Amino acid sequence: MASYKLRSLIVGVVVTGMSLAGVTNASAGDNTVLFGGTGNPSAAGMELMLGGSVDDDSNSVQHVWTTNEFMPSYGGKTFDTSRGEVVNQAEQALATTPGPKRAVAYSQTASALSGDMPNMVASGVMGPSDEVIYIANSRTRVSGVESRWSGLSVIGATAMGPALPTSVPATYHCRQYDVYCHCPEQWNLAMAFNAAASVSEIHPFYNDLDPAQARVHQVGNETYLTYPTAVAPGITLLERHGVYLSPQDKATFTAMVAMPDPGPGAPMPPPPPPPAPVVIEVSAPLYHTAPAVWEPEPPVQRWVDQTADAAKSVAPAQSVAIDQAAQQIQSVVTQVTQDANAFLNGLFPR
Repeated sequence: MASYKLRSLIVGVVVTGMSLAGVTNASAGDNTVLFGGTGNPSAAGMELMLGGSVDDDSNSVQHVWTTNEFMPSYGGKTFDTSRGEVVNQAEQALATTPGPKRAVAYSQTASALSGDMPNMVASGVMGPSDEVIYIANSRTRVSGVESRWSGLSVIGATAMGPALPTSVPATYHCRQYDVYCHCPEQWNLAMAFNAAASVSEIHPFYNDLDPAQARVHQVGNETYLTYPTAVAPGITLLERHGVYLSPQDKATFTAMVAMPDPGPGAPMPPPPPPPAPVVIEVSAPLYHTAPAVWEPEPPVQRWVDQTADAAKSVAPAQSVAIDQAAQQIQSVVTQVTQDANAFLNGLFPR
């Protein structure tokens, strides 16, 4: 299992969800209600990002304004405070929408709606004739990051545990390796690196998905759609920074990060085909012949500094303690960087 520090770092990064896209099929006669993710309070463009199909055969489509903040990068409220407000805003919007209705929520709003769905069913806001679509839901049963690390709290963001099934049919859309909804249970360094890489390489990109290409797993009235990812995000991130692995190295890495599909009782995905021999130009930048060092992207360290500055402005008397906490987090980033470099050099020696 990952250390507490490593889990804290990854949860602090992945619990934010920042962009939205996805695909779904509307039911005839639905009144569709759209909820955006962090940084998209007005749900602007949702009907386009969902493959342009979200309003097919719908009676109406409405974009609901929700708080969707996460200080300091997106507003001045913590994730927990924002999520609590989203719950109330979503309940009000759905309570005034005639049924049958269809709620579509991404990332932060998916976490909020799925956690509150039992209450909305009990109060009659949602029922069996309605449906809900979750995209990249961190509370996906078994595999969501909030399910894996229930109770862990980092900088005002608390993992609230898995969403409970209700009488409302639910569909979960998740891209393979997206740590929000496809979080590993057993960890190795490759898993940790791959999970962190998915935040930038996988999570923001749900716009060009084809449900016909997804692996489907049914549990009661819950449907789990897993969209295969051809190249693991850890490999994609390395290549984006000029680190290119041989086909055999890619196959080794892919085998190390293999895990069951999202959702309870989901099977392992089919193994990828064996790597085909390729001819690589001598001038190509290969990891084996060119030094490569993984560095944390500047936004991570900048986010820590901004959080500390915001906290000190609210509680100046605690400035020393806040600076100490920020230094501890930066030390975790440094340690993860060293571990990542040790992993790369150990797995792919030059």
